[in-house]
Amino acid sequence: MKKFRKIVTFILVLFPILANAQDTLFYNSKDEKVKAMAQADYYQTLVKESIDSKKLIERSYYRNGQQREEIYYLDFSQKKKEGTQRFWFRNGQLKLSVDYVDNKLHGNVWTYWQNGQIKRRDTFENNQFVTGFCYDSIGNQIEHFDFVVLPTFPGGEKMLLEFLKHNIHYPSYDAEFGIQGKVVVKFVVSKDGTPTKIGIKTSVDRDLDKEALRVVRAMPKWSPCLYDGEPYDSWFILPVIFRMM
Repeated sequence: MKKFRKIVTFILVLFPILANAQDTLFYNSKDEKVKAMAQADYYQTLVKESIDSKKLIERSYYRNGQQREEIYYLDFSQKKKEGTQRFWFRNGQLKLSVDYVDNKLHGNVWTYWQNGQIKRRDTFENNQFVTGFCYDSIGNQIEHFDFVVLPTFPGGEKMLLEFLKHNIHYPSYDAEFGIQGKVVVKFVVSKDGTPTKIGIKTSVDRDLDKEALRVVRAMPKWSPCLYDGEPYDSWFILPVIFRMM
């Protein structure tokens, strides 16, 4: 009987450990995954609420142990955020505190300068900006600017369509046999505006795919995504339509 009790105790102790199991991942300064701490600029832990739950907490830390990010996901597989997300500078100063409800900005969006001064006090409801104020690094109120600005092609969407129209060359084989469709290209608009990490998200045909990739690689620099006024790498999805006229 004593032996049975010991086994039961062991199982009860083990279960909460498994239910809150965490994975540790390592990344370099380019946010590329590496194998070990020795190669890393920061490391990340992923903690599930329970084994079967989709809820997850993503925390990352600089190599010195200072916390870098804390992100709560309602559904990690869909990257749906929920609750207050926080980000820190390397010196330990809070950088961002952003409220989400069901993956939408809802509540406060407060940001800070590295010296601790408030940079932004915005309020959102259901992903829509309601009101806000912006400040410089010494506390003076300045003209408000958007929290997120999406990447844009030079001249905007109209010029992007013109660029595609004038630069796409319909592959002769596909034109001859009437092969057409929509190739979806994915790529990153880097901080300096250069399209990088270009690949096919939805394929149609080898030659059409190849031509869509060629055109995207030939694009000029974009205006990058701005996040609280700072350029960030961001993914962009571009449908390239091949249609016989």
